[in-house]
Amino acid sequence: MTRPITEGLVAAMRNKSILLIVLLIGLPPFVVRGQNPVIDSLKHYLGNSLPDGDKIEAYNILAWELADHDTSAARSYANKALKLARENNDTTGQALAYNRLGRLAYFQGSFSTAMDLYNKNLALRLAQKDTSGIASTYLNMGNVYNRQGEYAKALDLFYKGLKFCESSTSTILRDQASLHGAIGYTLLEQGNRDKGEEHFLQALFYSKKSGIKESMASAYLDMGNFHARGGDLKRALANYEDASAIMERIGDKTGLAAVWNSMGNTHLQKEEYKEARLMYSKSIALRKEVGDAHGIALGHNSMGTSYAWEGLHKEALTEFDISARVAREAGLRDDLARALENKSYSYEALGEYKKAFLTYYSFDSISNIILNEASNRHVNELQVQYDTEKKERQIESLQQKEALQKAEAQKRNTQIKALIAGLVLFIGLGAALVFAYRQKQKANRLLNEQKLLVEKREKEKELLLRELNHRVKNNLQVIASMLSLQSFQLEDQKAVEAVKEGQSRVEAMFLIHERLYRDDQVTHIDMDHYIKQLLSSISYSFGYTERDVKLQTEVTVEPLVVDIAIPLGLIINELITNAFKHAFKEVKEPELRVSLKEEEGQLKLTLLDNGPGIPEGKPDKASISFGMEMIRSLLKQLRGELKTTYKSGSCFEITLPLSRTA
Repeated sequence: MTRPITEGLVAAMRNKSILLIVLLIGLPPFVVRGQNPVIDSLKHYLGNSLPDGDKIEAYNILAWELADHDTSAARSYANKALKLARENNDTTGQALAYNRLGRLAYFQGSFSTAMDLYNKNLALRLAQKDTSGIASTYLNMGNVYNRQGEYAKALDLFYKGLKFCESSTSTILRDQASLHGAIGYTLLEQGNRDKGEEHFLQALFYSKKSGIKESMASAYLDMGNFHARGGDLKRALANYEDASAIMERIGDKTGLAAVWNSMGNTHLQKEEYKEARLMYSKSIALRKEVGDAHGIALGHNSMGTSYAWEGLHKEALTEFDISARVAREAGLRDDLARALENKSYSYEALGEYKKAFLTYYSFDSISNIILNEASNRHVNELQVQYDTEKKERQIESLQQKEALQKAEAQKRNTQIKALIAGLVLFIGLGAALVFAYRQKQKANRLLNEQKLLVEKREKEKELLLRELNHRVKNNLQVIASMLSLQSFQLEDQKAVEAVKEGQSRVEAMFLIHERLYRDDQVTHIDMDHYIKQLLSSISYSFGYTERDVKLQTEVTVEPLVVDIAIPLGLIINELITNAFKHAFKEVKEPELRVSLKEEEGQLKLTLLDNGPGIPEGKPDKASISFGMEMIRSLLKQLRGELKTTYKSGSCFEITLPLSRTA
């Protein structure tokens, strides 16, 4: 997402530029070579006897610089700036301090607190008629709503900021670029790619027009993310390269590391593993220079993912171990959970099922802790928001009553001097107007409360559904692990095969619920990603690597609803398992093709292998096995048809009514 505008920081640093140069020249060598010369210089600067105005500016700059890695110190400096600015009636210093405190609350997930602080900042900026400060505050407030998923409210604030910029006599190109970028991301989250692209292009136009390198780099990065998300990887890499070139010139190491990591992800999508790892390595090196623990953990996790995708799971485990260690030392639970989950999958791919199970159990425990903390924080936020709104309504009601009482007193004094008939007429008219006004206000409040209640219930339903999928996924994973462990205790080969087949079917359902838990959609499944993941999992379970078997997929359908995806996934699992079990025993270069597309108003699934096939009229035992009986039962449920041919291998064609996939 577009990063918040560094409100006031550029201006403050410009005012202090000469002073900082003098300080840096006069400081001892160890200060100049510190991790952040700006922070070291300002701390040294504050040790001198300074006017209050200079102290306020220095406190605000320190609060901004420290926000990313020392929130406690950043909050302390921001509060010092706010206190001193109030004592000196410095509204600019107060506005900057509120901005810093709001940013810190936003980073910590205290959204109602952040919004309250940004509103105080906005009131000061409006009084000062500071166009840039107003625009940046609208941007920051919109980002708060974006984080909460309230995209309509976020867009309203972004457009307010944009409208304010366009109506201003002074052109604020950097602010316009940032607001267009934020609007683009929000529209993209709502699924409106065309409109989102228009605003990303506008952001790039205004950033170029402004000539500000940081703004241009951010706009190119936004365009790269847009194209990467849409699957246009070539254009994404071109935009990333433009962004990285600018960031290298201006020395923005943090931004450059993020761009390199995004470039690595794009190469990974293209299955260019060496190029991906080169970009990840460069990103990790920069993260180490700036001391970014989250970035280091993320980089090693990405590096491990690239090895895992290439089938080099031992190398992947090394990277996941480094990621987990860095995350654990820095207290980054999300990063630690991500590393442990990936580590468990690599253990499973290597056949070390006990380690896989224990590692996944550790990941699940951390995930539950994170989920519970997020739920508690959300409940506390809602309670604070409710209490605040309740107090505001009470204050508003008292003010309205006080205003009405004053108006009525003045009216009575005037009406006493008038004729009695006029007095009666005015009293009656006033009472009617007050009654109508109160009735209208009451109706509006009732409508707003009902709307908020509906929105709240929808969010709760989505959260409960996601939690249900999470629990089902975990239970299926435990069942699959138990079946895997049980298979090692059996001596009867037929019993072992039966248990493994059951494990395969459970894992097919597990993959669907895992996608439901992780993806934005909680009722639909992306079949392209699911089929690729299922192929990879089954091929590894039969001892095949990507080099041993040629797997091809062609999926062009829209995401399917769960009621269709689960039985269809079980059918695909049975057919793929049957191919690996029977078709490839004596084939030197096994091939398996899976296609899922729409044809003539129907959904068509085709699975073709290059095995010896089965002569017509002589069905294999598999045709009457439990697996095939299950396929026929599921097809009956879906009202589908199965057609098999055995020329140059086995070919299974399944057709389903398209109306059942909506």
